Amino acid sequence: MIELPRFAGLEKNRSSAEREFFVRTMAEAGFDPVAIAAVIEVESNRSWSPSIHGPAGTFSDPPGYPIGLIQFAPSTARSLGTTTDQLERMSFAEQLPYVVAYYRMFGGPDAFREPGDYYLAGWGTSPRTSGDAVLALEGSAKYRGNPALDLDKDGTIYAHELRDLVNRWIANGRSRGIWQIDVTQAVTIPVRVVNPQGAQIGTASVSDAVAPGVMALASVYGAPIMVAYPNGWRFVQFAGGVQIPAKSNLPYVSTADARLPSFGWQHGAAVLGIVAVVTGIFWATLKVKPERSKHAQAA
Repeated sequence: MIELPRFAGLEKNRSSAEREFFVRTMAEAGFDPVAIAAVIEVESNRSWSPSIHGPAGTFSDPPGYPIGLIQFAPSTARSLGTTTDQLERMSFAEQLPYVVAYYRMFGGPDAFREPGDYYLAGWGTSPRTSGDAVLALEGSAKYRGNPALDLDKDGTIYAHELRDLVNRWIANGRSRGIWQIDVTQAVTIPVRVVNPQGAQIGTASVSDAVAPGVMALASVYGAPIMVAYPNGWRFVQFAGGVQIPAKSNLPYVSTADARLPSFGWQHGAAVLGIVAVVTGIFWATLKVKPERSKHAQAA
C-alpha cells in the first residue's frame, strides 16, 4: 500500500484512475511515487499537464522552452529519443514513461536515497550531490529563474535547500490528507491482440502486472486492445489512441487456437475431403513412378 499525499494540483487536475496509473508506473520502475509527485506538482505549476510550457527562450542549444510534467529541456528530450514538440502532443499516460526514462539516466532507483534527490536530478544534478554544493549564485540566469529556492536569501542556492523544499512540499500535501493506493492487486482482463495494421492475430490477458496501471485506465477509457509489433514490443492501446507499454515477453494465444471451440462439423467434413483428395493423388503418383523408371532405363 502506497500513501500518496493529496497534492492540490494532482487532486484538481487528474482523476483517481490517473493517480493510480501514475503510482503504479513509478512503483513498477522502482522509483518513489511520492517524491516524483512532489516534483511534478511544482515543476508543472500544479497543472499536471504534459503540455505546459516553461519560459520561452530558456534554452539555446537546441533553442526552445521546457515542456511537460517535469519540464523536459529540448536537449533532454533529444537524449530520450523524442522532442519537446512530440512530448507536448502526448497524453498524461503517454508522457509518464519518459519521466521514468529520465530518472533512469541517473543510474536507476538505487541512485536516489531521499525525496529531494529527485529534484536535484530535475536540475540535471547528480542525486547524490553533497548538501553544501552550490547550484546557483545571485546574478546568474539559473538564480534569476529560481529565486524562491534560495530559502535563507543569502544569494546562493545550495543542494540541501532543494532537498528541504521537497520535504516541505510532501508535508504540505500530507496535511491535506492522503490517498491509499494498493499496487499489489492484479486483476486480469482479456484483450484482442492485433498487429500494427489492426488485424487480429491472437488473444491475451492483461493486468497491472503486465502493464502497470492498465486497470485504472480501463475504468476511464474502456477495454483496451494489445498491439503486437514484429520486434516483440507489446502496447496496450485504449480508445483515443492512448497507449502504454507492456512487458515485451508477454505470451499470447494464436487466433487459430482461440477459435477451436467453434470448429463445426462442416469444417471437419471439408478438411476430411481435402485429405482424401491429397491422399489419392499421392498414391496415384506412387503407381506411376515404376513405369517412368522403366522408360528411363530403356532410354
